[in-house]
Amino acid sequence: MLGNNTSLFSDRKRSFMTNSQFTDEIAEAIVRSPRLNSIKVLDISMGTLTDAGAEALLSPAINNLDILNVSENFLSAEMIQRLSQLEVQLFAERQKIEDDYSYIHSRYCSVTE
Repeated sequence: MLGNNTSLFSDRKRSFMTNSQFTDEIAEAIVRSPRLNSIKVLDISMGTLTDAGAEALLSPAINNLDILNVSENFLSAEMIQRLSQLEVQLFAERQKIEDDYSYIHSRYCSVTE
């Protein structure tokens, strides 16, 4: 799905990849992208980002951003604390709790059909 990660970004200064079921994979591709240094706002909110995927966001390359929005994902308080140490303005409100008892998926996007 992600294939050539350089296609993740346009020439804009803002990148919105919200409401995705593949937020962990997106986070990993973002930090590998040579276009990361050309954007100032990265919004990957309302998705399924976990602590495992957020580990990639701890990369020093993320400090090129002005704003990182990871609100409404599945991040622990510990991971939010680690992300808050980055040199960016962090938005990490309303984290969701994984539903271990769901018969379909235990993680879900914020907005569905």
